[in-house]
Amino acid sequence: MVVCAAPWVRSLSAAWAAESGGMGGRVYADNQVGSDDFNGQAARPVGDGKTGPCATISAALRKVPTGGLVSVANTGKDYREAVRVANLKKGRPGHPLVLEGNGAAVSGLVTVPAALWTLLRDGVYWFEDQGPDRPPHQGGMPSSNWLAHNRHQGWFTERQAPEIFFLNGRAAPHVRELAAIPEAGFFYDTQASPRRLYFREPAGVKLEACTIDIPLNPGVFVDDDYVVVRNLLSRYSHDDGFAGFWGIGVVFENCNGSFNCDQGISLHGTSTTIIDGGLFERNGGCGIADVMSSITVYRNVVVRDNMIAGAWLAGLAHSFLSCRFSGNCGPQVTGAPETALNLTNCLLVGNPADGAAVGVSMDSGRLNHCTLAAFTTGVALKRPAAITNCILASCGQDLLRISSELPPNAELHKNVFQLGRITLAKDAVTAANWKELSAKLPWLSQNFAGTLTLDPPLYALPGDSPYAKSADYGTAPGAKLPPWTEWKVLNTD
Repeated sequence: MVVCAAPWVRSLSAAWAAESGGMGGRVYADNQVGSDDFNGQAARPVGDGKTGPCATISAALRKVPTGGLVSVANTGKDYREAVRVANLKKGRPGHPLVLEGNGAAVSGLVTVPAALWTLLRDGVYWFEDQGPDRPPHQGGMPSSNWLAHNRHQGWFTERQAPEIFFLNGRAAPHVRELAAIPEAGFFYDTQASPRRLYFREPAGVKLEACTIDIPLNPGVFVDDDYVVVRNLLSRYSHDDGFAGFWGIGVVFENCNGSFNCDQGISLHGTSTTIIDGGLFERNGGCGIADVMSSITVYRNVVVRDNMIAGAWLAGLAHSFLSCRFSGNCGPQVTGAPETALNLTNCLLVGNPADGAAVGVSMDSGRLNHCTLAAFTTGVALKRPAAITNCILASCGQDLLRISSELPPNAELHKNVFQLGRITLAKDAVTAANWKELSAKLPWLSQNFAGTLTLDPPLYALPGDSPYAKSADYGTAPGAKLPPWTEWKVLNTD
């Protein structure tokens, strides 16, 4: 299958990402040897009491000049802070503000001290994010849009759900009702107002001897123009891993948004964003959710094993080039009415047992050189869309389902349909009536149906993808990704 990537996407993101200080110079962050009292002008403290790296990314962003670069040290320790690139106005066309993560991780986990827990009874304590004595953070209780939309009680227990409650550095069990709370476990009352988290002491261990970490901080938020964020991981956000609203000319390059309470990445407002290289996995919402009037282009992205859907799209226009979707609950990709959606050279693999019954569900759009396999329904269309040079295979019910009349000049041609049926508004196309309906529907004869051998691999990421070995990554809840040195990094100095 030919890799089709728009040249302007490559050239634009590469040009912006290549900036390494632009017109402003560098500021450094290091959460092990840095101090926010330092000026950020050196990667290590020089001993004069003022020159050295900042301790937090947030302080470095405040101190970086216009068109400069913030270089984050990958110390092996998460940056436990909320990173906001908003109202800084430090990016310019041709000279973006660059946040170089070097493979470091931003984490929304916050330690809740014993003094903030209230005894209920029998070793069971509760915590609410209310009142003046709150732990230092900028977020709120763990939140997913679908906790409210579905009136879901307790945190999710599905395979795709991230583990978000940690006891002494390890993911702890959680249940969906208070009466069932185990020792050293949690119950999250998501239907209370305010939401409340309950914890039961381990046998023979007092609360004061426990270290409890939960997501209370947001992740990486970009709300400025001309910003590049690259080689950064955002996990355990109380909301989205990466998000933005109004930024124009924003690039996320080689970023990883996984194990967050809501989306892995979510763009809103009138933002225009390129995501070039990325992994969005095991999030409590969707891997991707772009809405409102956003315009997004995704290239070289892996979206897998997310709770609600792979990508849920309701903005103006969204394109996916050479991307992979697999294992997500719900549709792998779904587009709202009036949303322009384009998938080129993408692979979508389902597992109906996990709830991934539909590959692509959209109102209108275009699929080109895509492979969809192992769904109940491969492609579900509310009205005709363009589907060309695609393989739709091994779907239990419908390879293609179109709920409206299909015009004679429909742009569905040069596709391979295997092991399934096509359902139109009034006709069900099967192997038995293929020839008969081909006379009635001229476009049908321009496609191929039958049994053919699909030798693996059906799809391969482009050679320059940082996630060419993504199948090797551990996906257990809370699992650490391999060392950054094992990743192939794009466009770094």
